[in-house]
Amino acid sequence: MVVFVHKSKADRYGKINGMSFAEKQRSIGKEVAVKNTLPAPAGGDYVYYTVKEGDTLWEIALEYPDVSDTDLIQLNGLKDGSRISPGMVIKIKPKG
Repeated sequence: MVVFVHKSKADRYGKINGMSFAEKQRSIGKEVAVKNTLPAPAGGDYVYYTVKEGDTLWEIALEYPDVSDTDLIQLNGLKDGSRISPGMVIKIKPKG
């Protein structure tokens, strides 16, 4: 769907369009419960991490040897690394 937005408001709505649902809810003072929708690990070889305020995938990946932020994006089916939010549970498969 395409919605017309006047040029004077394009920046504001562009920022909103780039926000996740949870970020939009927080911007109006509402909290969203985040469910862990990840499947149970097969063979127990995954580590799960709950994202905290201010975390980035890059910083999380630094805590696990031979794991990159790109690995985390692919493993968790994320479009990009900026789509994580506090309370979200991501899975990490340590290499090696």
